[in-house]
Amino acid sequence: MISLLNSKDSKELDNYTIRESRISRDKLIDNAGKSIAYHIIEKTSNPFKKKILCVAGLGDNGLDAIVCSSYLNKNKVSADLLVIEPEKVNSKYLNLYVKNKYFLFTDDIKFNQYDLIVDGIFGTGLNRSIESMYLAVAKKLSSCKSILSIDIPTGIY
Repeated sequence: MISLLNSKDSKELDNYTIRESRISRDKLIDNAGKSIAYHIIEKTSNPFKKKILCVAGLGDNGLDAIVCSSYLNKNKVSADLLVIEPEKVNSKYLNLYVKNKYFLFTDDIKFNQYDLIVDGIFGTGLNRSIESMYLAVAKKLSSCKSILSIDIPTGIY
């Protein structure tokens, strides 16, 4: 059986890791994004011939998606980045990890043109209804065939 953590336990585990391992929050996010990217490279058939979209929301989950996109591109995997509200994302990560331009959400983005979507919209801490652009993105994602969710799929509490 696989043990699952609730959002409180997940945050406590992150804080414990930072405190006891003497690893910074930034390094923890870098490690997470890099691990997701390498998981995709190792577990996807012909990843270098696939087109991937990383979708970044707010919080650490979105930062993980930004970092993942960067590591995929560094490893010659075609990965686009959609940042839902870039003005609310820690600009340090956009400056450090985004070498190519990123997309803003519009209704004309063709999610079905991608072989894989990396869902970094919400993490385990979501405890409210999904609204506005986030709801529109979630609805578009619901019709996609291949989604890899960071932490938990968008819309699941």
